[in-house]
Amino acid sequence: MNAAGPSRPPDLRGRHDLGEIIGLSWRVYLGNFGAMFLIALTTVPLQMLTAVVPASAGSMAAQAAVQAAFIVASMLVGAVANGALIHAVNDAASGSRPDFARSVDAAIERLGALLSSILLMYALVIASLIAAPYFAVRWAFNPQAVMLEGKRNWASLDASSSIVKGQWWRTLGILLVSGLVVFGPIIIAAGIAVALPALAAATVEAVALAFALPFLISAQTLLYFDLRARHDAELAAAAPPEPASPDQ
Repeated sequence: MNAAGPSRPPDLRGRHDLGEIIGLSWRVYLGNFGAMFLIALTTVPLQMLTAVVPASAGSMAAQAAVQAAFIVASMLVGAVANGALIHAVNDAASGSRPDFARSVDAAIERLGALLSSILLMYALVIASLIAAPYFAVRWAFNPQAVMLEGKRNWASLDASSSIVKGQWWRTLGILLVSGLVVFGPIIIAAGIAVALPALAAATVEAVALAFALPFLISAQTLLYFDLRARHDAELAAAAPPEPASPDQ
């Protein structure tokens, strides 16, 4: 009787059903917890400061100005964190060990494209009003297209749209389930935070969100890989056969 050989690692860039995406997302996150959680923790300090600094700024105008500054800063930090996590998941899919510094550097390098593409997406989603949920799902993989395909703005929106086409309901369902998986810990943290002073409450909530973020980005990126694999397979199946070689 032959001994079983070593199990092959899963193809993270291949097709996966809902259960596989959830399971593999946890596997990627927990297997690279140090680097991925550290990336997510970069969002915590600003969230803590946002909860206490604007209120101490004095006049209403000063508070509004400080709040606006924190919103801009949070958008920048959030874009870097999300981009870095996408890069980390891509490293894991390539068989490499995600690295904090390498992932953050990659996100900073694409920061301009990330911000312009995200702002364009938000503006279009808001402008679409009733159709906003439809476009929010259709363009959900805009950051992945920026980080992993080198696209930006309209090209990154088109890249996301092309892989979601014909898969909108399935994509929505998987994104919703992924969010529900970590919804419980976030609600528990929010319940604890209610009884705490402002800074402590903001800290608890920020750390809870930071804990959930790598899983959510992992699930979204694995779903992106799944949709890309399905889309590319459809294109390959629809392509006309190559002409036979004259020598044949």
